[in-house]
Amino acid sequence: EMERGAAAGEGKPPRGKPDEGQQEATVRRAASILTRAGQWMAGLVGGAFERLGEAVGTRPWLTIALALVVVVACSSGISQLTIEERQENLWVPKDTEAQRDKAWIEAQGYPKSPRIEYLILEAPPALDASQGDVLTPEMLGLALRVHEEVGRTTGTVGGEAYGTEDVCEKRGASCFAINVLEAFNYTAAAFDTREKILAVLNQPEVTTAEGRTIDLEQVLGSLRRDAQGRVVGAKALALLYFLENNEELGPEGGWIDPPAEAWEEEYLKLAETAPQAEWWLEGVSVYRFSERTFSDEFGGAIEGDLKLLYGAIMFIIVYAVVMLSRWSRPCCQGLRLGLTLAGVACIGGAFTMAMGICSYAGLFYSPLMSVAPFLLLGIGVDDMFVIVSQFDLQDPALPVPKRLGRALRDAGASITVTSLTDFFAFLIGSNTTLPALRVFSYYVAAAIMFDYVLQVTAFCAVLALDARRMEGDRLDCLCCVRRPRRDPEAGGCGGGGCCGCSCGEDDAKANRAFARYAKFLTKRWVRAAVVVVFAGVLAGGAYGLSQIQVEADEKNFIPAGSYALDFYEANDLHFSSVGDPSNVYLTDSLDYASPEGWASLREVCAAFRNSTDIAPDTVSCWFEAFEASRGGELSQERFYADLDAFLAADGSRFSSDLVRDNSTGRVATSRFTGQHVKTKNSQERIDAMDSVRADVEAAGGFGADA
Repeated sequence: EMERGAAAGEGKPPRGKPDEGQQEATVRRAASILTRAGQWMAGLVGGAFERLGEAVGTRPWLTIALALVVVVACSSGISQLTIEERQENLWVPKDTEAQRDKAWIEAQGYPKSPRIEYLILEAPPALDASQGDVLTPEMLGLALRVHEEVGRTTGTVGGEAYGTEDVCEKRGASCFAINVLEAFNYTAAAFDTREKILAVLNQPEVTTAEGRTIDLEQVLGSLRRDAQGRVVGAKALALLYFLENNEELGPEGGWIDPPAEAWEEEYLKLAETAPQAEWWLEGVSVYRFSERTFSDEFGGAIEGDLKLLYGAIMFIIVYAVVMLSRWSRPCCQGLRLGLTLAGVACIGGAFTMAMGICSYAGLFYSPLMSVAPFLLLGIGVDDMFVIVSQFDLQDPALPVPKRLGRALRDAGASITVTSLTDFFAFLIGSNTTLPALRVFSYYVAAAIMFDYVLQVTAFCAVLALDARRMEGDRLDCLCCVRRPRRDPEAGGCGGGGCCGCSCGEDDAKANRAFARYAKFLTKRWVRAAVVVVFAGVLAGGAYGLSQIQVEADEKNFIPAGSYALDFYEANDLHFSSVGDPSNVYLTDSLDYASPEGWASLREVCAAFRNSTDIAPDTVSCWFEAFEASRGGELSQERFYADLDAFLAADGSRFSSDLVRDNSTGRVATSRFTGQHVKTKNSQERIDAMDSVRADVEAAGGFGADA
């Protein structure tokens, strides 16, 4: 049009205004350049894949052999595989304050925290028409019988028996336990009437025979007091037993303590079967928990999930066989079971290659990896579908290598893009601070790339062999058996397909169904409905996103119906004041035998007890008890002699709270122990931990040294 206008003397645009025609031409030229560049890149990539496909199709056995060599070579790294099951190494970020504190504490030589075993006895309403009460002679008598049965519990490891005395943590000469029976010195005559029970529990300070204060909120659940603060009843009582922690790293990467675990197994059986015993009180409920409970129940849940996972894997394999097979061909000739299994083998080979290479790189293997094969199967089967679909679309008259080359030319770029997308997604995921998730991302990212390489080589080689099998009328998985040829006049596929399918019906039915769906989707009211539904789902998703809570409650990992959940519910219901253990450790910068050091110890103990996130009655400070034993009078010259005498007598329960210098005998470091107040969720626990840290660091002039 511009040329026509120029011939008439009208083609020159007014001065100062842009030539819109020239702008459009420039845009078209730029678009043409981009199009040519894209076509050149597509041709380059497609050509490379076409040459690869023809090479693989020409020498399939050589390709498979080379792939096997590479798989075996990479998988050899599994010999260096390190299994990691320690929770602190899986789910706690490296170089955090918690990890640094833990490493420092372990380096000082403190004994490991004991293994804690719990029992909760809940009174039935029948014993008290109003609310139920455990502060009766009958209930305390039952608790005493349970305590005696626990004392007789024995576990067996390798034919060797381990009784309670062998595995318990000793405080002095006795096994350490916490329960209300301590207030009565485990003597039935001391609680044979309710009046005696209430008289003992309403003393100004309830103590054990050794002088240790008993926190009633810790041992009596749903404790009831009258207007004057006197104890009048409780709905439950707790018995806590402590075992010596002799954990060591096991061959599967987790902590193990066989004697204690064997004892705990019998202990849990005792708690489970006790309600059926003749001496049990009717209607009394018992709830149990041990150190091994979480691993037992969580492990059982994982085993159940793995069964479902393997079932899902089998379903995907069956689905792949159905979708990849050529049902228009005679039965067993168009079947592609062997090809599908070969593709699955490639996926398995990719995962073993990833395990080997990652093991060489020093990355551990964790239980989280059990879900990786399922992820890889989905990705790998998708690549198989794309390759086989393109192969089946090629002219069957062409030689197999040429068909495979053209199939890879058309499918190669697609599976490359999807594989790279998945690879980088998991590579980005490896930036997480959680070690288990970071290593998992590395493993899966490596496996995705190895699967991609095996799909375009080994799987394509098997596809070429499978195509030759079909052309030779041989049966699937029974390549030595040739199917008799049918009358050519019966049709190109030999007179009919499998399961009633006709020639050319592999995709015809699906195509017709999708055509009808597409026609339906283009109706105006359908399009409007789709937009409305999508907008509603989007709005609902946005609202749900705003309601997400960050939570790491271990109860969420326990399967429904577990006795552990019953214990948690009873514990939350009756024991609402005391939560997780919390210890304060003092570094070696303190002179314990000086008045300045004593002042710091008093201040830190007070700050610890007065912290709003600590249950004050649970705080135990060795220095406080030591000073009280000396009548408040301490001597610098006799400090360590008096301390030794204290630890050898009434203060023996504090022996594990001090670490002494082997050469000088001086206190190198010490700790105070206590428990947090009850918290509702993980965020509250984190806030409580941070709050106590701040309170302690501000006391005694220690700063970050405490």
